[in-house]
Amino acid sequence: MKKHMQVRKRRRVEAGARRARRRGAVVVQVAIAMTALMGFSALAIDVSMMYNARTELQRAADAAALAAASALGDYSQGDALSNARALAADFANRNTVLTAGVQLDTSDVVFGRAAINPATGKYDFTETETFPNAVRVRARRTDGSPSGAVPLFFANIFGISSTDIAAQATAVLVPRDIVFVLDLSASHNDDSSLRSYKLTEIDNYEVWRHLKDVDLALSPKTDSIGFTSSVSVMDNGDGTSRITINLTSDGQSGTPALSHVTFGLPADAQAMAQATAASGGGYPVSIGLDPTTGVSGLKFDQTSLGAGGTVQTEWFSFSVPNNSLQALSLGVATKAGGLKDTSVQYNLAPGPLLGNMNTWGTATTGPGWNFASDPGLVRLPKGSAWTLTSAFASQTLLQKGYGQYVSSEMNVINSSAYDSDTAAYKRRVRVALGLDRWKSGKPGGQAGGNGDDKIDAGELEPLIPYPSATSNPATFSKKVGGSWDNFIDYVINSGSSMCRYNPDTGYYGDPGLRYRFGLKTWVDYLQEKQVGDSVSPGLAGAPTQPMGAVAEATKLCIDVVEELDGDDRVGMASYGTYGYGPSDKPANMSWLVEDFEAVRSKVDKLQAGMWTSYTNIAQGIDKGRAVLMAYDHGARREAAKVMILLTDGNANQTRVNPTYDEAQARVDTEQAARDAAALGIQIHTVSVGYSADQELMQTVAEIGRGEWFHAEGSIASYRAQLESIFRALGGKRPVILIQ
Repeated sequence: MKKHMQVRKRRRVEAGARRARRRGAVVVQVAIAMTALMGFSALAIDVSMMYNARTELQRAADAAALAAASALGDYSQGDALSNARALAADFANRNTVLTAGVQLDTSDVVFGRAAINPATGKYDFTETETFPNAVRVRARRTDGSPSGAVPLFFANIFGISSTDIAAQATAVLVPRDIVFVLDLSASHNDDSSLRSYKLTEIDNYEVWRHLKDVDLALSPKTDSIGFTSSVSVMDNGDGTSRITINLTSDGQSGTPALSHVTFGLPADAQAMAQATAASGGGYPVSIGLDPTTGVSGLKFDQTSLGAGGTVQTEWFSFSVPNNSLQALSLGVATKAGGLKDTSVQYNLAPGPLLGNMNTWGTATTGPGWNFASDPGLVRLPKGSAWTLTSAFASQTLLQKGYGQYVSSEMNVINSSAYDSDTAAYKRRVRVALGLDRWKSGKPGGQAGGNGDDKIDAGELEPLIPYPSATSNPATFSKKVGGSWDNFIDYVINSGSSMCRYNPDTGYYGDPGLRYRFGLKTWVDYLQEKQVGDSVSPGLAGAPTQPMGAVAEATKLCIDVVEELDGDDRVGMASYGTYGYGPSDKPANMSWLVEDFEAVRSKVDKLQAGMWTSYTNIAQGIDKGRAVLMAYDHGARREAAKVMILLTDGNANQTRVNPTYDEAQARVDTEQAARDAAALGIQIHTVSVGYSADQELMQTVAEIGRGEWFHAEGSIASYRAQLESIFRALGGKRPVILIQ
């Protein structure tokens, strides 16, 4: 019994020992398992952190590449590449990785050009800093990078303290199809019409210069005797200019030798011309009226050019004050045997010359302009006596080889005795302005009339035909519309726009401009009454405002697009009372093309009121949309669609069957914008001047997911603003990630 109890006790001890040994084994196993589990946990945490870091780095690289690429097209803020690098660094830093911004170094931002490979349908990237259209950005957390490697936590157990992680993104500027939709309503020259001179400074001197037919003015000319002349002018740099004339005989045996030549010059230039005269043959010179040809100027005598029927060329030269050039019509009067010719004229003035209206006067007009003392204007009121001098009234007569009006003739010209008859008054004005010659028949005066004290219609001989022909050698003007009588009617009409002052209705002229004749009022007459492609082709491309500033800004925008070399295409549409696209006006509007010079040349042909007068913005948007969607005329499905819409006024024509209805026109314009936006077209809008409907333009831009810009102030001010706006628009390009 006792032995049995001892056995059972021993067995219990042994069993307890075995249980203890088993518990120890489990503890060891658990300890070993816990170590492995903790290792896996550390690995999982570090892997998760690395995954998050990689995601955050990719996000930073994407943001930096997109931001940098968006700057590649904007040269308005300085060097585009420097700005792109700065933006890449800024956006990378804003996008944190493990709570810290990503730092880039120079090698992390690479510029290049990206283009779709037709074989693969994917973009190929080539490194270049010459007009790049793409940016590749590398965001790094690596050993040696500015941000350093990514630190690891639990991996330190295994002796791994950090890891390298990097991400890369490439963004490219998307090619654009761009259409300019320009306002060509008649109001697009209001800022350079005298109706606005009390509101802003006007420089119509440049419009006058534009109207000169330069090729005709200085082209070599042959007179009726057979002598051919050519003229050149060189600025001496001291307030004077040197005029040189080469005169060539025709070599015909029947052409007599040149006995003398007289160059018609205004009285204020003759003394200097004589003092500085020179010629190849050293011929004697004199000044004043040449009794043989009737031309007043500088005479070279005893020339004998072409004697013996030979072809000979001789040069004649002299200097004149530069201010004389402002109104200089140089005559070349030849005398050979019993023949004379006074027909050859060269216009050395900056613009066309219109008889005795040959001086521009005050360079610019503005709120402080004193028109009463402007030397370019002469006041010829109806029903009043004038005080014109023979020197003034006879300027064109002398250029044409006729003698001056004598005092008895001037008494009639200055008299208002017959002004109750408007036709008689107009004849008096035409004579005073040198447009017609009055053949009075008075003793010592112009022969041919009845000698009474009245300017009869039958006694007038046209001296200066109105420049309405294709070529106008009498004025050296490009072709414009109108007539002298209509011009006179405009100047004497108190209701003409330049004579009205009413800011509430947009008139800032002055009643005192009535009856004032000159180049300024003629240019104003053209802008207000004779605009249009078929009426006044000479006004095409003229710097009337705001049309001139808009045209220059549009060409600048095209220049920027071309310089960026971003595979963009440009086209053009417009509107007046109706919308006009390239299918309507192929010579003036454009489908989407890569020939930027062709579009620029079309811009140079534009003028305010080109075809119609009112403002149909809705149809303009429709025509622009048609250009952007014309896939059989250059439009591309893969290109971003961009419309740049401009106006200086208010929509006033309805979209369907255009009629004047401002309220409906605004509704139609917004709907046209929605229709365009539904096709993915982005619309940027630009309003110009105080009168433009800024609210509508802002709304259209919002509908079109674009930007609205506004320019106003003086002409110089909004010209600068428009240049800045269009330069920026030229660089605003959509951006996409391609890698």
